[in-house]
Amino acid sequence: MDFLFGIKGKDFVMVCSDTCASQQIITIKHDEDKLVPIDSHKLICISGEPGDRVQFSEFVIANVRLYALRNDFPLSTPAVANFTRNELATALRKRMYQTNLLIAGWDGKTGPSLFWLDYLATMHAMNVAGTGYGSYFVLSMMDRLWRPDLTEAEALDLMHCGIKEIKKRLVVAQPSYVVKVVDKDGTRVVSTVAYITRYVPSEFSGCSAAYQQLEGLLHLVNSSTKWAVSSAAFVTLLLRRDSLTLWCLVGSVAATELCKWLKTVINEQRPALALKQDAGMPSSHANALSFLSTSAALALLRTPPDWSLALAGLLLAIADFLAWLRVKLGYHTREQVLAGAALGVLRGKA
Repeated sequence: MDFLFGIKGKDFVMVCSDTCASQQIITIKHDEDKLVPIDSHKLICISGEPGDRVQFSEFVIANVRLYALRNDFPLSTPAVANFTRNELATALRKRMYQTNLLIAGWDGKTGPSLFWLDYLATMHAMNVAGTGYGSYFVLSMMDRLWRPDLTEAEALDLMHCGIKEIKKRLVVAQPSYVVKVVDKDGTRVVSTVAYITRYVPSEFSGCSAAYQQLEGLLHLVNSSTKWAVSSAAFVTLLLRRDSLTLWCLVGSVAATELCKWLKTVINEQRPALALKQDAGMPSSHANALSFLSTSAALALLRTPPDWSLALAGLLLAIADFLAWLRVKLGYHTREQVLAGAALGVLRGKA
């Protein structure tokens, strides 16, 4: 029941897929990433039998990357599509791959490209493409609304309209979807859509709405953390104007830069459906929060008032909560947050 869809815009390609992994009538997971990056500016969007889907996508990605390493030059998106089509055609008389694909990419000379391929090795360059039962309900709508100068915001609106149409009309529609875009800046997640519903007894019907409100509040707190912490640090510097406060701010910036360097060295990706697709080990947010809270707590413990201990504990608790939000909302794995927090605590003590 896989669903893939793609739209080529003026200077980007936007693709969408469901995120469910299923076997016959059983849903296994709701966070399967079927929009797999080939390199920084290409995606292979693949559907079909789970084994064939994973094996064939890994085979294509490995060979494309091997070519780039051997020749010190990456394949273009049309070249990747033709290579993939050739492998599908070769497999027809050996071991057919039960997969349908979209290949999306952006190249410096040719711009955005979108290719549709099926398991019989048919390939077409498309402006609008889709595969799966869901595409039956959205292809005609997208064909009518597509135009060459489509903007990213307009394409995202079309994607959301298509997902709503599928949920409304397809009996076996999947509950969750992810939308990614490929442009000159690379690949990234631009939207996640979930329609996962649970049975709630009538006496607890208010709890579901309250939970959704809580989720929205957590997202708001997470998005405002950076500005709130920066503002608080700036105000503290203006009020105190001492070397300790300045050291905390400089140390926080240094810790953030160290995290960025470690991310490039370790190169461990964030969770599959995170809104950012860069490396996530260690977490910069957890690192900065731990460093600032540890430094501030140690400074407070050196002051005589009785409430210093309680305030220091409160600062550490807030930092822990904000770091936990990064895991709760899917921006980082638990290990990435723990590594960032540990690094921040060590630097704060130093």
